Amino acid sequence: MIEPKTIEVKLLDGRVIKLRTLTVKERVELIKFLTKEFQSLKSSEEELPTNYLELQSKIVHFIISRSNPKFTLEEAKTLVDAAQIEEIVTFAVKDPFEKLLEAL
Repeated sequence: MIEPKTIEVKLLDGRVIKLRTLTVKERVELIKFLTKEFQSLKSSEEELPTNYLELQSKIVHFIISRSNPKFTLEEAKTLVDAAQIEEIVTFAVKDPFEKLLEAL
């Protein structure tokens, strides 16, 4: 039996949450969300650094809330550090065909 892959993330307040990788449907939703958000980033260049960091929080919230529906955007902003963000995003949106595409 193949079980869903999960990781545990220890939040800065000490709680531990479990995350799973995103489904294909959720990855499509994330890409659509990112496309829209990146377009709005381009339109507000003077606020780019702040808006870019805000976008990181929204992405982390999107990913974590798929496995933990009660996880809030405020928690994403305050309880997850930069190193965790990198691991969460890399884990959640892993492309299962990456090695196959490299071989082509």
